[in-house]
Amino acid sequence: MRPQVARSMNSKAWRAAVVAAVSVGCLPAGVQAEPVRSGVYRAAEGPDVASWLEIRDGGRFRYVLSAGALDEQAEGRWQSDGDALLLYTEPKPVPPEFVLKHMAPRTEAPFSLKVSWPDGGGIAGVEFRIGYADGTVTEGYTQEYGWTQSASTPADPVWLELYEPIHRISPRRFDLARGTGSVDITLVPHDIGVVDFTGNRVWTDGDMLFLGRDGGAMRFKRQDVR
Repeated sequence: MRPQVARSMNSKAWRAAVVAAVSVGCLPAGVQAEPVRSGVYRAAEGPDVASWLEIRDGGRFRYVLSAGALDEQAEGRWQSDGDALLLYTEPKPVPPEFVLKHMAPRTEAPFSLKVSWPDGGGIAGVEFRIGYADGTVTEGYTQEYGWTQSASTPADPVWLELYEPIHRISPRRFDLARGTGSVDITLVPHDIGVVDFTGNRVWTDGDMLFLGRDGGAMRFKRQDVR
């Protein structure tokens, strides 16, 4: 099953839903932090986010999240840091990457772009910027069948940049030969959807547990064990 790539115009809404705006590592004055207990914690971030974090005895953890078009997970080890824990994904995930598959010379047809999975299936929702020889820039996003420039767009592209922020796929820029008429790009998924926790902090405040991410934190509540 291929990962789903969503239009990144929704990325701001997703981040607002997933990452709560709280102060990382700070507790109200007079509140004593408690050690993080092992167990299963479920996200308390509203109906659009389904997530849980399992802290296991013996220094291991598991994490799963589903939010709209995004599915992500991670597992690895934790280490104590006072009353908090630090999470490390193991093995370290390999990030997805855009790879040039084919570049064809111009014909009478307009310039076209297609981004596909390694099996050839087209990908919708990858954002791009195309720079032209006259200095103009076109922005857009792909469909499964690709993208074709309009007749009014300058006909001599000189560079192409691709990015997909929902899955945090690093932007990549390709220089295009003069006279390029079409470009085929392969998105190699590698470990797409695996979160690279590198010392992310987990701590408690009252009956809530927090997972530090992106300068904020996700909120979780411990599930009762019967």
